[in-house]
Amino acid sequence: MRESRVWAVLLVTAILLCLVVCWGCAGGTSAPPPGGDDSSGDGTGDGTDDGEDDSGTPTSTGLVFIHHSVGDDWLNNGLETALQTKSYIGATREITYGTEVPPDQGRPDTLGSPAGDSTDVGHWIYWFSDYMRSVRSFGGTNGIVMIKPCFPNSAITSAGTPPGNAFSGDRKLADFQAVFRNPAGRGIIYTHDAYAYAALADAFADQPTTLFVICTPPPLHPDSTNAADAARARQFATWLATTWLNQYNADHPTLHNVAVFDLFDVLANPDDGSATANMLRAAYIPEPGNSHPNATANAAMTTAFATGSGNVLDAAWAAFAGS
Repeated sequence: MRESRVWAVLLVTAILLCLVVCWGCAGGTSAPPPGGDDSSGDGTGDGTDDGEDDSGTPTSTGLVFIHHSVGDDWLNNGLETALQTKSYIGATREITYGTEVPPDQGRPDTLGSPAGDSTDVGHWIYWFSDYMRSVRSFGGTNGIVMIKPCFPNSAITSAGTPPGNAFSGDRKLADFQAVFRNPAGRGIIYTHDAYAYAALADAFADQPTTLFVICTPPPLHPDSTNAADAARARQFATWLATTWLNQYNADHPTLHNVAVFDLFDVLANPDDGSATANMLRAAYIPEPGNSHPNATANAAMTTAFATGSGNVLDAAWAAFAGS
């Protein structure tokens, strides 16, 4: 009797050990970290290899562009044609109004349905923590992810209160900046509704095989803004294209996987103290009260971004592909 009890205990212990080992092999864990894992180096963040170039050197890839109406006009008036000429872009894909994008496995559906309706600055922290894998695999493998908030995001109504709240949903300068970098320090994760969220600087650094291209919000028509809001809009755009980007590159000198296109500066009047300083240039206004850049503006945007000498996109790809 005693011997049979000993064997029973040993059998139960062996079964428990097997269960523990199997759980570890299956990767048992709590909610996944924000942004997913790109350990395979294929740019999908799912830890698997999709048959792309295994050397670590990017070749031709897909570009996914998250945008709204200004982006749509831009694509239809020069940008899409310019992108099609790039040997390193195999396909151009869009996430825009009405586009359904599922959240990553284990992440909340914070943007709801359809996710493509949400492209404000305050939405980006959700995009790149809750939907990172889905974005980079949208329609195929996307080694370039391009984002552009629309012009309402240039209505920055106050400086906000430092260090800012990345989840406020308010258009305040400090809150916008908190989306892109955590004031508590590099690598520090936010907690929101019991989930971990990475500021964009950390989310992008975790995806070294993806080139992220950020367009600053375009300026507003003079009838749709005021001097103080317009000045803060330029302050944010300049901060993003200089201070934030320079710090990102200093923190990650070998990645070269983030570029900022200062669309605001291309389209806005100079910061010269005039009545329309930092507002949409008169030459780029399609009609009274309309903040959508016109055809002339779209041509200027395409030249600066994709076709002109020293354009942003080619320079960004050259640095990224050579890293």
